[in-house]
Amino acid sequence: MIEPQRLSQLTRGLLYAIANYRIHSPVPLEAEEDWKFWTQPRSAFRYAQKILTMK
Repeated sequence: MIEPQRLSQLTRGLLYAIANYRIHSPVPLEAEEDWKFWTQPRSAFRYAQKILTMK
């Protein structure tokens, strides 16, 4: 079982990676999609899976 502190670090690292990817995206982001990304709560794990499966 993962310790709570370690899980917290993993989650923060994953969120940082997602934010960093979006900031440095080679494709321009749509304003509405970007606004929703930053303002609506979502699962970091689900979003990471979406990014990793993009082509």
